[in-house]
Amino acid sequence: MTNYPIFKGYLGLTETSKSGFFTYGERILYHFQCAGSYSDGANFAAIHPRWSQWTLNISGTLDFAYVHETRLSREIGGKGVVDIDFISLSTLPPNEFALVPYEINPAIEQNPYFTALTDQERANCHSLFTSATLAGQDSIANVTATLPHASICTDLINAWRKGQETYYLSGYKFIWTEYAIEDPEASKGGYTEFPFGPFDDVIPSNLSWLRQADDCVWSGGLWKITRTWVGAPDGFWDPKLYPSMPPS
Repeated sequence: MTNYPIFKGYLGLTETSKSGFFTYGERILYHFQCAGSYSDGANFAAIHPRWSQWTLNISGTLDFAYVHETRLSREIGGKGVVDIDFISLSTLPPNEFALVPYEINPAIEQNPYFTALTDQERANCHSLFTSATLAGQDSIANVTATLPHASICTDLINAWRKGQETYYLSGYKFIWTEYAIEDPEASKGGYTEFPFGPFDDVIPSNLSWLRQADDCVWSGGLWKITRTWVGAPDGFWDPKLYPSMPPS
């Protein structure tokens, strides 16, 4: 579709006195209104669908804009009024940032209180817990008494018996959203990387960060790119599974 510049008198329509005002917010909006016969107004509105791109000549300055909304109304005497709201592409919405906590909730045997247990002791605890309903508490106490870390093993088994399979551990997600006119280059994530971007000084430094896949959305003539990093305690992300550089 060929787009034509807007000027007074096009298709028999005349720009009204209510035309030509701006709204300044996250985006710059320009309102245009013209009037004429209803049939001319209908033809004019039809070539200005939502998100069609136009070059506006405003006070001798060219500006690229997208149609946000077009409205056609009928008045007495067969008159038609067309209202068009344009979104200027000369400005972009501000960046958005969020540092959001999330629950990791690891298995309870990974709690620092149980780090003294060996792999064999944990295996013994699992076996004892599995047989607990048959053997009873006295039998469990007799067996754990022979283990090097008897009291810790007993505490772990008792925690499982109470239904405490995980413990609370919090991490963070750092989310950075920015807008662009040009096509973005998205990352598929899957590697460790310290978050970057404005406001990165608020990011906790004592965490290990995993880059997730970027989310890209096109709307209203703009790309919205959201980058997300997931932070967890140091050592949480296995370097054999998550390299420190983007995979090729």
